[in-house]
Amino acid sequence: MNDAADAVHAVEEAGITALLFDDLDGARRAIALGVVDRVETAPFALIRTTGGRRHLTVEGGVIPLIAVAEPTGGEGVAVLRLTDGFAEIGYAIAEPHEIVTLPAAIAPARDRPGIVGVAVIDGEQIELIDPHALFAGEAPVSTERPLCLLRCDGSGWMDTFLRPVLEASGYRCASWSDGNPNQPGAITLTMDDCPADVPLDAVLTLRRQVAATPGSTSIYRYDRTALIAALEARLTRAAGSKRNAA
Repeated sequence: MNDAADAVHAVEEAGITALLFDDLDGARRAIALGVVDRVETAPFALIRTTGGRRHLTVEGGVIPLIAVAEPTGGEGVAVLRLTDGFAEIGYAIAEPHEIVTLPAAIAPARDRPGIVGVAVIDGEQIELIDPHALFAGEAPVSTERPLCLLRCDGSGWMDTFLRPVLEASGYRCASWSDGNPNQPGAITLTMDDCPADVPLDAVLTLRRQVAATPGSTSIYRYDRTALIAALEARLTRAAGSKRNAA
């Protein structure tokens, strides 16, 4: 069975409910309701093209924002906050409508990226958004981003240089003094001359010198690749320990 047939079969089996909406290009489309976390109005002031694509500021962070046409008019735009249970993206629309049940007969779409098929609803042909394609084609932001506690040395380097790198890589950041240093799942980052009194497996030590002293496990503070790899390794080990404990 090919992908289009699989999509039709899935709809037939599930009796999927969907949200009907008007898109920014004037077309009426629908998306599976299960992927819609909420619908809200986003002020234009929170939408910016940064890092080569459009982003929406939400709860102190940013998520990718998809828009099939340029949002215009008024002071904001309606946004579908979409989630797969782990990550989140936004989809800008013109106006949400009612919730409908998709019919069993779905015509597969051809040469329409992001559209899984076409359904007839109340006598009107409606394109069905493909959430799998949306999440596969974006770099969605995790709704449960790991927390990094920055044990700052007073110079402002961590907030100025390190925090933007970590947040752009999907991590949350907070000052070590603002929260519980032993917060479960958090990783503390500190400089080698400012040790943190927390378990070694929850600390990454950064050094100012390029070369490490013999036996040191510290990371040069400008070695971005090594830093992100070390954070990912810690998270992988922590996830493994959690699974074993369960």
